[in-house]
Order: sequence, then C-alpha cells, then structure tokens
Amino acid sequence: MADSSEIQATQVAESVLLGRYRLLLELGQGGTANVYLGAASGPSGFSKLVVLKVLKRELINEEDFRQMFLNEARLAARLNHPNVVQTNEVFEIDGRPVIVMEYLEGQSFSSILIRARKTGASVPLGVRLKIISEVLNGLHYAHELSDSASSKAKSASCRASKSSARRWIAALTSSPWV
Repeated sequence: MADSSEIQATQVAESVLLGRYRLLLELGQGGTANVYLGAASGPSGFSKLVVLKVLKRELINEEDFRQMFLNEARLAARLNHPNVVQTNEVFEIDGRPVIVMEYLEGQSFSSILIRARKTGASVPLGVRLKIISEVLNGLHYAHELSDSASSKAKSASCRASKSSARRWIAALTSSPWV
C-alpha cells in the first residue's frame, strides 16, 4: 500500500485530448489547477512527453484566477535556467488556459525521501547540500528576473517560491530520516 504522503498519479482515459496533447496521467492538483502528464503527437508517429497545467474548470469565469494563472505562464516563459523547468507553450481550450511544460524524467525527491524513511537509510549530506545549492541557484535566477509590468504576479510568485524553498531546506537539513 502506498504511503499517504506520496503523490498518486491517476490514469486518464486515453481519449482525453487537450488540443494536440493526449492526457496520460493526472500527476496532482492544487487549489487552482490540475497537472497532467501528456503526450504531444505529430506526423510520422512523433510523440513527446510533456506536463500540462490546466486551470480548474470551476475557475474559468473567475477573472482574478485566470489572470493569476496567465501571469504565472508569462513569467515562467521568460525563465531560461538549467534548474528551472521550461515553459513551452500556453494556449486556451474551451476557455481554460493551459501551460505546457517540459517533462523531466526521474523520481521526485519526495519519493526518494519517503523510501529512505521506510528503509531507515539516509540521504548523504553532500547530496542534500548539492540539492539545496541547485534549488537556490534556480530561485535566485527567477528572482533576479524583473518585470515591472508583472510586479504583482512576481511578488506573489516570489513569496510562494521562498516559502517552498524554506520547507525544502528545513526538510533537507533537519529531518532525522534524511
């Protein structure tokens, strides 16, 4: 049985399409959006895995949420750093904005920590410090990017990312099972 703290992927029916993307799995959801693993299709059997972030259906008529979502997309599209996931495209389908991002293959760090806790193993200090350093490099880059037209969105994004960074650093440095 899976640990309740693990993100559970939910299979999506093969027939669900968002534009040229076929949804494969729901990776997670937050207060404003659902996140899916999808596949882009093209001629001659071309297929590429992507991640799609879709504004929740119940929020499409809430202008504040739509603008916040689209501001996030605009800011994310400007980021070009090895430690920041790339935004490939933004489009709307049936009035729902969709952010298409690169898919990074591999295990989530949370699943590695969960496995370590279950087995009684620990993540070496050098690995933890390297992860902290890389997260902070990406975060620093994102914060250095200024956009006066989107200062409200940037401010909200910075607060959220600083909070996330603090949680990761706390987990990496103080947890007895890392």
